[in-house]
Amino acid sequence: MELGMPRPGSEASNRSLSGSISTIFTGRLERSWGRACHLAGANCLLSNSGGEDRTAIGLLHGLRSGCFTDPAFEAA
Repeated sequence: MELGMPRPGSEASNRSLSGSISTIFTGRLERSWGRACHLAGANCLLSNSGGEDRTAIGLLHGLRSGCFTDPAFEAA
């Protein structure tokens, strides 16, 4: 296999993940925790203290834009 060439099966994996997000739903409202979650690959960080509507809006925003951080983490 040449350097820079996709691995066999990686195209199918990319297609299956194209409409998904990795979400963390937590009550730990610390900037360092939020940063660590994003660095670990999460692209949607939600506070469990926000209520159902805020959670749904956060998930929709994350799906549309590819990334979302609940404003509660900015205030922490």
